[in-house]
Amino acid sequence: MKILLKKHYLILLTVCICSCSSEKESQSTNELNELSIKATQFDPSTLELAQLIPLETSANNLMSNNLRIKMHEGQYYIIDMNDRNRIHHFGIDGQYLGAVATVGDGPKQVRDIQDFQINAEGQLLTLSSIGDQTTVFKFDETGSPDTLFQPGYLASAFTLLPEGNFLFSGSYNSPIVSSRIYQTTNQGDSVATYLPNDYTIMMMPMGERNFYESNGKILYTEIFNDTIYEVNQSGIKPFLKLNFEQYSLPSDFWKKDIMESFPVIQENGFAVLNGIFADENQTLINIRIQGGKGSFTRILWYDHNTQQTNYWDGDSNEENPFMLPIAVDDQGMTFITYQSALMTSLEDQLSAEQKSLLTEQSYDYPVIIKVKN
Repeated sequence: MKILLKKHYLILLTVCICSCSSEKESQSTNELNELSIKATQFDPSTLELAQLIPLETSANNLMSNNLRIKMHEGQYYIIDMNDRNRIHHFGIDGQYLGAVATVGDGPKQVRDIQDFQINAEGQLLTLSSIGDQTTVFKFDETGSPDTLFQPGYLASAFTLLPEGNFLFSGSYNSPIVSSRIYQTTNQGDSVATYLPNDYTIMMMPMGERNFYESNGKILYTEIFNDTIYEVNQSGIKPFLKLNFEQYSLPSDFWKKDIMESFPVIQENGFAVLNGIFADENQTLINIRIQGGKGSFTRILWYDHNTQQTNYWDGDSNEENPFMLPIAVDDQGMTFITYQSALMTSLEDQLSAEQKSLLTEQSYDYPVIIKVKN
């Protein structure tokens, strides 16, 4: 009997949105392109499947569909955000190369993984936040973590700037952080802060992915915020504004206690931003919409040249293979899905060679799919 992977979708709700701005923002949101979630419906099954990469799976590396994926030189590093207890490493062809970081009290372990990055030299960096202290670790060639620095800022996400500096996000963790983004040198010295945290009601820390590294850009998102920012060493500026239409938050939502206002948006429905990837020609945005009548994911696909916005909906990447984008480039788009979703949704469109890669196994397993535009 086929054993299905544990697949759960988590929506983190302890977030807030304000009309905050940093003194280093160089562009008004009035000048932004604004995308509405009401766009032209598109059937992603018409996209050409260019490559399938099954990820080698056994009982030792089962994962849910709540994944954070980083790529370096064609290889894949994946953490299951449902438990955050290890970072899995897969080769170019999907072969499993082992866990490169694990959580525990052993000599080659860290006590917590909030986020991770792969630097230009291929070294693994992890972010641990325990109590009121954040630590960045760098793993050496033997797989042992060394403390790189402690930034003096309680962060839940981080990224690396091309010039070598670090960016951290503490989101709206009030009153612990005074700015939602904090820049340091590669030794932890303070450089700049952006997006002041002027939300005054107590807010619990949250664990979302804020930074999306995409074709030389670093894009910053907050899941309820309708503005996406681009960050570099010189500062931050708005990149894109989303119109969530009927799923937009009420204007007074964050003026109230969240326990009072959340039932209202839960009844009416609301949208949260789950990811963005962009290059010069296209932008791909992952939005989760939920409310009293259920929840679904909407993918927006924006063509920069034609200014055309398409969309497609689905419940999850367990059923629709095009619901979890992980990259775009001049060759097309990349998603992660599961063998069962591909065989259920696209069996008639798969070539004999592609079907031969999707063998039935004891476990349903992830598959990287690359499609041409």
